[in-house]
Amino acid sequence: DDPYLRERGWEDWQFDLMPIGRTKLFSKLKDYIIILVEEGGVNKGYVARCTLTKEQIQEAGKYAPPRYKNEGGVDFAKILGGLGEVTSETKTVIIVEGLFDKTNVDKQLQLNLDPRVKCLYTFGKKLSEAQVEKLKRTGIKNVIFLYDPDAVNEVKRYGTLLKSFANVYAGFLKDKDPGDLSVDELEKILDEMEEIDVFSVNKVQKRIL
Repeated sequence: DDPYLRERGWEDWQFDLMPIGRTKLFSKLKDYIIILVEEGGVNKGYVARCTLTKEQIQEAGKYAPPRYKNEGGVDFAKILGGLGEVTSETKTVIIVEGLFDKTNVDKQLQLNLDPRVKCLYTFGKKLSEAQVEKLKRTGIKNVIFLYDPDAVNEVKRYGTLLKSFANVYAGFLKDKDPGDLSVDELEKILDEMEEIDVFSVNKVQKRIL
C-alpha cells in the first residue's frame, strides 16, 4: 500500500501486480516511490516517481528533483514494460509511453480481468529495434498506439514499422496523456481510433510557436 499511489487511484490488485516500495538507504530516492521493472522473471532496474507536490517542486527551484528516475544499469530502450503480462491468449496490446500511463489504462479498462488485451509501455515516445523484435515474438495480432499528444510523428513512424506483422491502430490524444484520462475519455478515444495509414494522413503533429 502507499498513500501517494492511493491518491492517484491505484487499486488493490495493482499493488499485487508490481513490486513496489520506498527506501531510506539512498538520499537521492528519499521522496520517490520505487517500482521494479521485471522481464522474464528477472529484475532489470526500477522506475522511481517523485511524490512531492508541484508546489514543493517549484519551491525547490534549481534543486528540484526530476519527476522520474529510471535506473538499474540496463538499457531501458531494450525493455518493454508489462511484457510479462502477455500470454498466449493475448491478441491485442495497447502501447503507451510510461508506467503511470499503463497503470491508468489498466485500471480504467480493467485489463487485469481480460487476458486478451494488455497494456505495454516503452519508457518514452520511442520504439527500438529490440522492443519491436520482442513484440513480434509475442505473436499478437493487433497493436494500438496511445502515445502522448506531442508524439503524433512517432506514432506514424513506428506504426508503419509494425504493419509487417500486426494490424496497427492509433488513438488521437488531443490534450491529455493516457495517465490522466477518465474511463469515458479513454473509451471515446478507442472508439475513434484509426488504422495507421488513415491516422498518418489525417493527423498532424502540433507545433509549439
